[in-house]
Amino acid sequence: MTTTPSVSETVKAYSEARFRGDVAAAAALTGDGFAFRSPFVTSHSPTGHLDGIEGLLGVVSGVEPISELYGEDEATLVYDLHTVSAVGITQRTAEHFRLRDGRIVAITLIFDSAPWQTLMAAAPDLRRVACGVRRGAVSPSRRRPRPCACGGRSPSLRRPGSDRFVAGGRPSRSRPPG
Repeated sequence: MTTTPSVSETVKAYSEARFRGDVAAAAALTGDGFAFRSPFVTSHSPTGHLDGIEGLLGVVSGVEPISELYGEDEATLVYDLHTVSAVGITQRTAEHFRLRDGRIVAITLIFDSAPWQTLMAAAPDLRRVACGVRRGAVSPSRRRPRPCACGGRSPSLRRPGSDRFVAGGRPSRSRPPG
């Protein structure tokens, strides 16, 4: 007889794997029909929502837990994400998990994206990190660089003084949808 890990065990294992940068271990804890949503990324891929995690972890100096709430098939973590002094952001974050059969099937990450948008407007490489696109990442179906995961919808992707948006590092004259 196999036992299903508890909600808290699964969520803690996922969170620890993600903040170690262990994409495979984090993805192994997700289930069928997985969905992820944050201010910058919407993904249905157990690994796709973690694209660029190495870059993000490069600017994170620590994670300070504030609260952990666990239910029968859900969990909410609240924590402060501290960044290195050069970035200078302490990000209060709430993360809600839904589980089915001991696997994470949905994550909603909630935080104020305004400090990151200001930073990304000045640092295109960080934009790729926050939007989940690794430099040189290639779409398997198109064999060309993938567009930014936010599709250019983030206000930070508008070039200052211009109506041009940047998606995946390439300017576009058309306004993004939404």
